[in-house]
Amino acid sequence: SALRTSLALHRVQYPSECEELADCLSWYGRALTFMGDGTAVEIQREALAIREKLFPPDHPQIAESEGCLGYALWNIPSRCDFAEAERRYQRALEIHRGCSGPPSADHARMAFSFGVLLARLDRRGESERHFREALTIYRSRQQPDDRYMLACVEMFAKALEGWGRPAEALKYADEAIQMMPVGLDPCWRGDMLRLRSQLNRQLGNTPDALRDLRGSLLIAYEELAKDSAEMRGLVPAAAALIGGEPEGRAIGVTRYDVIESVRRHHPEGFEPYLARVKGLANLLDSAGQDAESAAWNSAMQAIRARADSGAK
Repeated sequence: SALRTSLALHRVQYPSECEELADCLSWYGRALTFMGDGTAVEIQREALAIREKLFPPDHPQIAESEGCLGYALWNIPSRCDFAEAERRYQRALEIHRGCSGPPSADHARMAFSFGVLLARLDRRGESERHFREALTIYRSRQQPDDRYMLACVEMFAKALEGWGRPAEALKYADEAIQMMPVGLDPCWRGDMLRLRSQLNRQLGNTPDALRDLRGSLLIAYEELAKDSAEMRGLVPAAAALIGGEPEGRAIGVTRYDVIESVRRHHPEGFEPYLARVKGLANLLDSAGQDAESAAWNSAMQAIRARADSGAK
């Protein structure tokens, strides 16, 4: 990777204990953490050790390394140590909170990341306080295109949903969806629409739940269609059928055709997609749209019968 190459060059060109090398180690360690590579822990420890020699104990760079090490210590299953991770986060936030001037983006990132860890440990009150601390900082910075702010809003929505607070979760899910430019990350948008559909259903907002589930299902089909010319040709018809438009808009394509195209071109993704179609049929039934629900169920039964007969 580019960061691995950069680190190798830094080790050759810079002294072993300099700020440039520590910065490179920190970035490389973060990349390794995202990849689930356990060597991230040693990389972050090295970065922290260098910075501890270069800066006073209350310097923001020390906080950055403490937090990055904390993240690596719980986000990599093979190196998981919740107790040390918590100590690292607490030290990072202690430093950030003691700094003069307005809170930094790094301060917000550490509070958000610690909030996610605390949510994982089901320490709800502490987790919520850290999420809200991060969001307060992000909002004060007035940079709504910050990718970490988006992740914070998204993860807080998911935490609230898990804590049985769907109305609050829906507010943050709405905000997250509005923050992401349309077309930039379709898979992410599809997942968020599924979350919003679940929340709306819990709140009894069936029409909104149905709208979001339809949108999620169409995005999933469009993503599967990217590497199949046949499926791409079916996208307009699939959009009409999944969107619940009149039959004529599908131009002779049936629900069976849409589902069958997934089975033939993406057998590895067929069962998950079929489960989502079943969810749409169930929600349509709950909404009193019996005819459309029956049509999707009939198509799924026909696909199952064909698959079973072909397997014998």
